[in-house]
Amino acid sequence: MATKKEILIFKIKEKIKQDPSFKKRLLANSKAALEELLDTKVPQNLDIEILEDNPKKIHLVLDNEPLELQEKELAQVAGGFCLPNVVN
Repeated sequence: MATKKEILIFKIKEKIKQDPSFKKRLLANSKAALEELLDTKVPQNLDIEILEDNPKKIHLVLDNEPLELQEKELAQVAGGFCLPNVVN
């Protein structure tokens, strides 16, 4: 089951596919672009930062949720981890 954040990211990617100029608006003024996408006001006290990964820069987000891994994820962690396209 997808989280609200995952659903939002999916909607953003779909919107960018349909309207490539949306990405520019999203990066320039994330609140206004999200209000356009969701057809609702974003709370004034909510800070939103949109970041874009590229081959030379990745972003890792640490959230406040407790760590709970599914069986498949546990197997991946136990087996090691590889960052694709990252040069040592």
